[in-house]
Amino acid sequence: MNRRQFTRNLPALGYALVSLLQTPFRALAAWWQGGDGKKPQTLTLRNAKTGAETRIPVIYRFGTGFIGVFQFAQALGFHTYFNSEKHKVVIYLPGSRVLVTENNPFVGIEGQLYQLPYSTFGKDNDIFVPYRYFLALINRHTNFRITLSTNEESVQVSERNFNVTHISIEGRKNGTVIRIRTTLTFQPGELVANERNGWFHVDLYRGKGNPEILEKTPPAGIVRRVKIFQKASLLSIMFLLREKPLRHEIRQDPVTHEVVLILWTSESTSIETENGSTPQKKLADERKQWLIDTIVVDAGHGGKDPGA
Repeated sequence: MNRRQFTRNLPALGYALVSLLQTPFRALAAWWQGGDGKKPQTLTLRNAKTGAETRIPVIYRFGTGFIGVFQFAQALGFHTYFNSEKHKVVIYLPGSRVLVTENNPFVGIEGQLYQLPYSTFGKDNDIFVPYRYFLALINRHTNFRITLSTNEESVQVSERNFNVTHISIEGRKNGTVIRIRTTLTFQPGELVANERNGWFHVDLYRGKGNPEILEKTPPAGIVRRVKIFQKASLLSIMFLLREKPLRHEIRQDPVTHEVVLILWTSESTSIETENGSTPQKKLADERKQWLIDTIVVDAGHGGKDPGA
């Protein structure tokens, strides 16, 4: 190619060079926004119980689809609470509470933290989460079964047939408090608790729970480990103990249905926190603040004020 031909073809060569340089930037933009547009721009949520279907928009970042947690909760009829100061939202699922924070990759489910591969972000008064990973957490750690279609365009949500959904254990200064969340009201004889061979057994007749979830309960106090046995009409919850309790007390709240088990390790008649306070002591301290033990009489100081 001589100089004249090169000069004549220079604009075409420049255009080709610019196009070549733009290719990686276009690819990067497509990756950020979700690829070549073939990925689903909406996600269809199907409620298996009611048959209702709702579409919510999908936003792509890092090549991953994000959905708004408020839109997700509203589509399925879940209540939410939003803390505007801390930019946190709580989704109240039946039997579970899910906490999502803006610009944070951690999701809390009943006090346990789980990390998403991508951080959340805020947009249009909502908090967006990477839905593939978020829905996997809901499926694994709550009472809901989440089925994502192979093309990732739709999700079927159904509630598992569990009536015992959560266990929490709290160590106190003179005992351990165990709370079992359930939707059942147990009749006399259906709630049995006793200690055998270093294990404390709580048998719930008609109880049904997910052993995979319940056995992940973090130990605390004198409880070292939780073991679950599910039979046809009986849920047996076993707690491996560090020491033998002096006595125990078990009751069910008539309003919330929560089963509360107290394992006493001292003779104190009230459960104390680590700093030694009790509900009774706190109430007594508050009452003392309102007691009148001194009366001051103003004798007056002349002028127009005659005093008392």
